[in-house]
Amino acid sequence: MSQDARSNAAAGGRKLARAVTGYGAAMVVAKLTSLVTLPVISWVITPSELGTFAVLNSLLLLSFATLLDLGLDAAALRLAVDEDAAGRRDTFSSLLVARTLLASAIAIVAVGWAPDVSRVLTGTEAHAPLIPWLALSILVGTPARTMSNWLRFQGRHGQLGGVMSTMSLIDAALQIGLVVGLDWGLAGLVIARVGSHVLTLPALLALGRDLRGGRLRLSLLRPMLAFGLPFGLFSALHSLREVDRYLIGHLASFEHAGVYDLSVRIAAPLAAVNLALSLALEPELYRRHDAPGTARRVDAFVRAYACLGGGVAFAAAALSPEIVLLVDPAFRPAVRLIPILLFLELIEGLRRMAGLGGDLAKRTGLWAVVALVNVLVAIPGAVLLLPRWPYLAAPVSLLAGAVLAALTAHALARRVHPIALPIPRALAALLVGAALSWAAAVELAEGALGLLARVALAAAFPIGAALVLKVRAETLRELLGALRRRGERTA
Repeated sequence: MSQDARSNAAAGGRKLARAVTGYGAAMVVAKLTSLVTLPVISWVITPSELGTFAVLNSLLLLSFATLLDLGLDAAALRLAVDEDAAGRRDTFSSLLVARTLLASAIAIVAVGWAPDVSRVLTGTEAHAPLIPWLALSILVGTPARTMSNWLRFQGRHGQLGGVMSTMSLIDAALQIGLVVGLDWGLAGLVIARVGSHVLTLPALLALGRDLRGGRLRLSLLRPMLAFGLPFGLFSALHSLREVDRYLIGHLASFEHAGVYDLSVRIAAPLAAVNLALSLALEPELYRRHDAPGTARRVDAFVRAYACLGGGVAFAAAALSPEIVLLVDPAFRPAVRLIPILLFLELIEGLRRMAGLGGDLAKRTGLWAVVALVNVLVAIPGAVLLLPRWPYLAAPVSLLAGAVLAALTAHALARRVHPIALPIPRALAALLVGAALSWAAAVELAEGALGLLARVALAAAFPIGAALVLKVRAETLRELLGALRRRGERTA
C-alpha cells in the first residue's frame, strides 16, 4: 500500500474512532443514569406496573418500525452520498415531510381508538388516557429521528451524542420526579419518556437548521423506497421482538413482563457498542467503501468489537447478582436473564455487520430474508417455551434467532460483495461467553468466593477471546486509545 493510501486509511480510521467515541460517551451517560434510576424506581413501582409500561411502550416501537421506518433512513444515508449539496438537503427534507405526515395519521388513529388500543395491549380500557401521550411520542420522535440522521450524514457525531446524553439525563430526572417524587406510577413512566423526547427536539431542530432550504421532491421518494423497503421489512420483522413483552404479559403474567423489562433495561446500556457501531460505522463505510484499507479496518473492528464487547458483557454479567441486590426483591429473578440479554445485544450488532456487504452492493433484499429467519426462530420459540420457562423463554429464543440471522446475513452478503468478515468466529466466541457468564452468575452467586470466581472468569474471557479471534495487541491499543479521546466534530 502506498504512503498516500496508508494516510487515507489512517484518517478514515481516526474519523470512525472519533464517531464511535462520541456515541459511546452518550451511551455511557445513559448507562450511569440508568444505574442510578433503576434501583430507585424499582422500590416504588411494582413488576406488574413496569410490565404494563413495557407493553404500552411497545406500541411506539411497533408503530415506527411497521408504518414509519420503511427503510428510509438507510436509503437517505446511502443515496445522498451521490448528490450535490442541494440534492442532499432535498433528500432529507423530503424524508422529513413525508414521514411527519405519516406519523400524524398514525397518531390520529391511536388517539381516536384509544380504548381499543388499550384493550388490545393490556386487556383493559383502563389505560386509554395514556394512549394520547404515546401518540405524542410518535409525533415528536419522527422528526427527531430524521434530524438525527441528517447530523449523522454530516459527520456531526459529537453534537448528536450530546443531544442523546441530554435526553438520557432528562428522562432519568423526570422518572425520579414523577414516579418517586409525585408517586404517579405507570403514568409517570409514560410521561417521563414523552417529556424527554419533547424537550430535546428543539435542540435537534436548531443543530439541523442548515437543512432549511431543502425542498420536498416526490421524485426522490421512489428511489428511497426502492432501496429502503427491504430494510423496512427487516425493521418491521425485527421489531416483532418487542412482542416479547406482550407475549410474556399474556402467556405468563405482567409481573414476569416487568422483571423481563427491568432485565432489558439493565442490559440495554451495552447496546452503546451496537448503537455506536450503527450510527458511526455505516455513514463512514458508505462514504469510503472503495477507499484502500477499508476492508481491513472493518475486519479489525469486528474482531475488537467481539473481544472488548464480550469482555464488558462478561464483566457486567459477573456482577449481575450484586446489581440486582439494589432493586426491590420482587425484581431479583432478573439475575437469570441479564447475562443472556447482555450477549444478545452484542450478537445483534454482529448480525448488522454481517450484512454490510449487501448494503455496499445495493442488494438490500437480503435483509428481508435475515429478518424472516430471525422471527421464525425467536417468536415461535418464545411461545413454545413460555409455559415452562416464563423467565428464560424470550431471551433464549431471541438469542437463537439473532445467531441464525447473523449467519444468514453473512452467507448472503458474501454472495454479492467481496468484503469478508470473521462473523462465524466472532459469534462462536460470544456464544461461549454467554454460556459461561450465565453459569457463573446463576451457579456462583453466593458469598465472597462466588464473587471472586466470577471476577476471575470475567478477567480471563477477553484474553481467551483475543486468542480465538486473533486480535493483535496493537489493534486493541489503538482502539482503546481512541476511546479514551473525546469525540470531536468531523467534516
